[in-house]
Amino acid sequence: MVWWLVELKEEVFDTTLRFFVDSFKTILFALFLCLLALVGAMVGTVVGAFKGHSTSISTIVGAIVALQLLEYTTFAYRYSFPNASDLLEHMHREISEFVDATAGESCVEGMPMESVQNLAVSEYDHRKMNSSISCSICLEVIFTHTMEGTVLRRVIPSDNSCLFNAVGYVMDHDKDKATELRQVIAATVASDPTRYSEAFLGKPNEEYCAWILDSEKWGGAIELSILSEYYGREIAAYDIQTTRCDLYGQEKKYSERVLLIYDGLHYDALVMSPFEGAPEEFDQTIFSVNRDRSIGPIEEQALHFVKEQQRKRSFTDAANFTLRCGVCQIGVIGQTEAVEHAKATGHVNFQEYR
Repeated sequence: MVWWLVELKEEVFDTTLRFFVDSFKTILFALFLCLLALVGAMVGTVVGAFKGHSTSISTIVGAIVALQLLEYTTFAYRYSFPNASDLLEHMHREISEFVDATAGESCVEGMPMESVQNLAVSEYDHRKMNSSISCSICLEVIFTHTMEGTVLRRVIPSDNSCLFNAVGYVMDHDKDKATELRQVIAATVASDPTRYSEAFLGKPNEEYCAWILDSEKWGGAIELSILSEYYGREIAAYDIQTTRCDLYGQEKKYSERVLLIYDGLHYDALVMSPFEGAPEEFDQTIFSVNRDRSIGPIEEQALHFVKEQQRKRSFTDAANFTLRCGVCQIGVIGQTEAVEHAKATGHVNFQEYR
């Protein structure tokens, strides 16, 4: 009888001990899974950023893949990093397609439309995704969300085609688009002589087409309106002298906007850079338009930058000014002389004096 009680006590003790051990193992395993999912989420975010994927989806994908790899490991499968990377990509594609299917026409927070541009209000579109892997993707994601960048003026060469090359830079990161964009404008105008009449162009349609193809001719409002429609984006041109912003394509309600700055004679590009002195490859030039038709904090920063340029008198008063060329120190009076001097010498660095 005593022996039986001792055996019963030992059995109860073993059962209790086994229960606590199993519970402890379960808790440890749960904590391990949480830690594994957290690490996977971090890895997924980094890998997704390099591939241009949504931050939110990449985080979820990383966590799922980490747990899935654990399952594979228990069945003696050995996965190298390339296998894990492929699995991340596959899982991201499946989740993205699910989100796209369930989102309908609505805007999904956190999804980039093009090269991680403006995640806050963009629709996720596979056709517009940039597949190239670049560190600029990571930087743009960071300062698009935090707005810890700075507005900079990217100077465009003074070759009588500054408007076209400035547009080329903000649209395509290419400062040598003048010839191509002049041809685009000429073809657009020639294709619709009714819309682009002599009254609209200030000269006959055919004459204008020949005129705009001349690399010595300058562009202006007409050309900006055509290029806005061609790219399907708003073009905001800030005038330093008045701080006025002329918005081309506004009536079309495009979902994206680019920024230019004009000093009375010359167009440059306005960009958001992660920090002053950062390489141009890190520039963000395309900004999503919110539902209230603003582009968020960048709009206020751009206007502040333009006002600062006005305070420094970094503009040419085309109506009433006396100027001195900052390169050769020759004095000129009025817009006509300034334009002639710029065309003859290529100098556009004028300083106003009284």
